[in-house]
Amino acid sequence: MKQDVFNHLLDIENSASTLVFDAQVEAGKRISLAKAKADQSFKDEYEKIIADFENDFLEKKEGIEEAQNNEYKKYDENLSSLTQNESEFVEFLNNYFFRSSRNG
Repeated sequence: MKQDVFNHLLDIENSASTLVFDAQVEAGKRISLAKAKADQSFKDEYEKIIADFENDFLEKKEGIEEAQNNEYKKYDENLSSLTQNESEFVEFLNNYFFRSSRNG
């Protein structure tokens, strides 16, 4: 009788050990699955934020490039509108160089 009780207790302990092991395996699977879902969710949100930043950057860059091109165009138009007056330039050079050497 003692032997039967002892064997029965060993069977129960063995069953409990198997249940605990199965529970640990199941918990490991669930944790891995939850981690994979969380990682994927993080990656999706991260990529969305990065895409938003990139789109915002490209829009701002395009606006800045357009403004820069407009400034270059205005500057070119301003330069094109200037007329050259060689006689005044020669007079300026003569006054600047010859006056400064006499006075100085």
